[in-house]
Amino acid sequence: MNHLWRLSLNTTVLVMTVLSSLAVPWQGGRGAGNRNAFPNTPFPHAPAVVWKSYLGKDFVNIPPSNTLIAGEMVIVAYGTYLLGLSADTGELRWEQMLPDVPFGDILLLDNQVVISYASGIITAINPADGNTIWKQRLPGGLSNGPTCSDTLLLFTSKANSIEALERKTGKHQATTDARDKLQAAPIFFGRSLILPYASGLVKRIDDNHDTHWAFQLPDAVLSLTPVTDGKSLYLSYANTIVALNPLNQNKPAIWIHYTPDRQFEPVTLDGQRLYIAGQSGRLFSIDAATGKDLWFTTTSKTKDEKTITEQQVGLPLYATPIGAPIVFGDSLLVRMESGLMGLYDKNTGAIQWLYRLKSPDSVSMPKTAYMGGPAIEGDDVYFAGMDGNVYHLSAKAPGKDPPSFDIVYPLTAEKGYITPDKLDYLGALIQDEGCGLVPTQMTMSLDGADLTKSATFDPTSGFFYYKIPAKEQFRQGMHRLVINCKDPRGNIGLLNKDFIVTTTSARERVVVAIRGEFVPKHLVVAPGTIISWRNESGNLRTIVADVKDYVKITHFSSDDIYPDGLPDGEQWVWFVPNNLEIGSTIYYHCRLKGQAGDGAHLGQGLVGVIEIGNP
Repeated sequence: MNHLWRLSLNTTVLVMTVLSSLAVPWQGGRGAGNRNAFPNTPFPHAPAVVWKSYLGKDFVNIPPSNTLIAGEMVIVAYGTYLLGLSADTGELRWEQMLPDVPFGDILLLDNQVVISYASGIITAINPADGNTIWKQRLPGGLSNGPTCSDTLLLFTSKANSIEALERKTGKHQATTDARDKLQAAPIFFGRSLILPYASGLVKRIDDNHDTHWAFQLPDAVLSLTPVTDGKSLYLSYANTIVALNPLNQNKPAIWIHYTPDRQFEPVTLDGQRLYIAGQSGRLFSIDAATGKDLWFTTTSKTKDEKTITEQQVGLPLYATPIGAPIVFGDSLLVRMESGLMGLYDKNTGAIQWLYRLKSPDSVSMPKTAYMGGPAIEGDDVYFAGMDGNVYHLSAKAPGKDPPSFDIVYPLTAEKGYITPDKLDYLGALIQDEGCGLVPTQMTMSLDGADLTKSATFDPTSGFFYYKIPAKEQFRQGMHRLVINCKDPRGNIGLLNKDFIVTTTSARERVVVAIRGEFVPKHLVVAPGTIISWRNESGNLRTIVADVKDYVKITHFSSDDIYPDGLPDGEQWVWFVPNNLEIGSTIYYHCRLKGQAGDGAHLGQGLVGVIEIGNP
């Protein structure tokens, strides 16, 4: 049977309608025109976890397939296991062994889960119970997953033929000799088909197998299925992307774009833009009409005391991407290694949402761990991860918990203080497995000085940190690290970390309680003593030296760390300088409940005095 194309055209819905129909949820595959774009299926806004279903250690570190949502069932494959889970609870309802690992995405077509295998087997599974509806075997094995019309599945076989199956029943309809080596799948183009041959030859053929257009790409080996919007054709091979017009025989080539960083997948096409995820971890946007790059990153570096500005094509991703980006509504979804999933604005490239897999405490996850493609239904999104979990997130989930700070640097020292040689980093491990993070909303300050621009967020581990330069000297005394972050729901995570730095290992420690007065009010201490004021008053209090020189030179002021006052239940620490003379005195007061003296006598209200005595 050689009139395969006529079968595809004698359908109740024209092929062009198939190409333009995008108003259905993503259920596997790259969609109409192989575009990987679903602009009428928005990604749920700021989704939070409804449930996580841990499948067990046998499913950890196994790459999952894309996830499907079929009625009340969530379907996913892990290796040779096909699983059906309850969409409401995540409970495992059924499990089936597969003859092999699925070839490409599993697809939901006509309420059947269609799975292809490289061996040439194609099966349709009932999503309700996992039972086989139909099974077909094509001789010679498959070179590609199916191209779908509303009634047919077209497969490219390793025998260089195109095989057609009836979509609902799996009944074999036709075999057509491709007449040359064909590794990529054919693709519908209006009322014709595009055949991309391994030799670099591209043909547009009608339902009688007559060639209406042909173009030979020099030095090209075509193994990736083309992408089309029904007007232009975009082919990816080696380090090149070519835009062709299959309706113009005289001038078919529109533009050529050299992309050495490209992932080995077809480009993503949405409207007038192409999107590419680079192997080195960059995200590119290209004008579909001209082939010109649209996104750039500007960086500055200092060389020989001169600032040099450089411009680099693309935007940096947080990790190496897994596959091509997917357009959902106005957003671009990128799956990355280290268990990361990022949502970007498709027009500007700005990060909107970052989610990271979190393995059970007893399980380690490799750097290459990633998530399978998601299934989206309204406000809900489902996906499976290499951490052995299947996830259900929803825009309707409560998601009220703020980000958490699990490990904070500097670590709390047993002696209560830290020596400078143990102080290399400031920062914290920030996590929010409930609804993810917005990395651009993280800030860090030390003693009121903003460190945000010098800080680094490592999303592969979750650490937000500042590396202390070797020459940077920390003054003795108490310091306060403040980290502020947000999740996409606007929940704020706030960390206040106080730590004491000293260069001497042995210190006497004295505690002053702040009640109705400073207790003790008169304190005799040796140089080098650590004094801690603990607020037990029930209200804000301050500790400030009466003489401004002491404030400026010795930092005798709690306002450095607590500008609004020391909160009830917290402490402020000051080191008595080693160079203070024996017999000298320091008068101080609370600026909220006292008045400064003249430097030689106590002031009024809440006041105190420190006398420097013999060690």
